[in-house]
Amino acid sequence: MDLRPRSNETVPPAVSSGMAPEVFYITGAGGRLTNGLGQALINLKIPYAGMEISKYISSRDRLKKLSSLISEFMKRDGCKVFAVSAGAFLFLKYIATHHNPHLHVTFFSPVLVPAEEFNFHSNMVGSLRIVLGDEDPVCPLHVAEAFNDSFQSSILRVVEKAGHQLPHDVVREEIIGLMEI
Repeated sequence: MDLRPRSNETVPPAVSSGMAPEVFYITGAGGRLTNGLGQALINLKIPYAGMEISKYISSRDRLKKLSSLISEFMKRDGCKVFAVSAGAFLFLKYIATHHNPHLHVTFFSPVLVPAEEFNFHSNMVGSLRIVLGDEDPVCPLHVAEAFNDSFQSSILRVVEKAGHQLPHDVVREEIIGLMEI
């Protein structure tokens, strides 16, 4: 399967040039692969593939598409995933049935639900880092803390005085940190 999006979707420059992606990026709802975190990846010259979360596609179809794209990404030895907001929630649905203990995952401002709503195992991913603003109205801090406590290989970073949109320097620092793994 080709990781390049269809012609009506945004194509990350590294993927359109045929380079093997080092990162898989799942946008938030309505996000674009070349905006926000995607722009930071472009600026850092990190080749990436990804999936945009469209509100016009059913949840089941999004999960099916993500499963296919992640499978192709991992066949090319990819192991680093960034997911933003609703993209993090979609990824949680994916790993609930597709354990990938070699993946290193970072969630930015994730949409989380109480961990007991998912059937988690400590080996679902190799590592999980959650980066959240302490004033994020989408994911209350207590939900993220409880989720983090229930997931063995998880680390929670709380950014003070930040809401759902995290500061660019924090995002850049987290990208660089994941790339060093």
